[in-house]
Amino acid sequence: MLAQPSRLAMFPLSTVLFPLQPLPLQIFEPRYQVMFAELLAGDGTFGVVLIERGSEVGGNDVRHRVGTRAEVQRAEQLPDGRIAVLARGVDRFFVQEWLPADPYPVAMVVPFAEPAESEPTPGAPFDELKGAVIDKIEAWWVVAPPPNKPPVPINIAARVLADYVSVLMGFGPFDAQQLLECQDPQAQLRLLIELIDDAILLETMRQDED
Repeated sequence: MLAQPSRLAMFPLSTVLFPLQPLPLQIFEPRYQVMFAELLAGDGTFGVVLIERGSEVGGNDVRHRVGTRAEVQRAEQLPDGRIAVLARGVDRFFVQEWLPADPYPVAMVVPFAEPAESEPTPGAPFDELKGAVIDKIEAWWVVAPPPNKPPVPINIAARVLADYVSVLMGFGPFDAQQLLECQDPQAQLRLLIELIDDAILLETMRQDED
């Protein structure tokens, strides 16, 4: 059965949000202050999409259609009128239709189409791909050591690992959006391997030039 579209308040940003990723926000635009006041009186969920062209402030932007539903975990009204928000990514969605922004962006969305069982059987190819991604992360940390190495658990679902590593790598918005739009977790893991390889190559070349 096809999912029925639902109405969702939207917050376009210049960055990509993945499921389970924390999202700290400072809300200062009047239209979004109205939006979050309404959200906090309701279920606290909203959509985040990447701005393809344009600016976060003022509207008139062009937006991607695959985004992430977020849920407010904490909010605080600041003395200067801003609202400090901590949200967290929940799941992917696809924008079917943008509705008139009155006063803030709203869209009709449906859940992002993913395989019914993202990890139907243990073992290959998922375990091999997971292991390869973790090997690539370790290789990246050799050329670009982080201040503190976060744990990278392998005994989790392929999609969860792929999203976790996507956030961990801190890719630019174009690459991050490509990863977010991968419908199959295997495809996301394979794309991660390619992107980490590219990052290692570029960082190695940069260091050789120094």
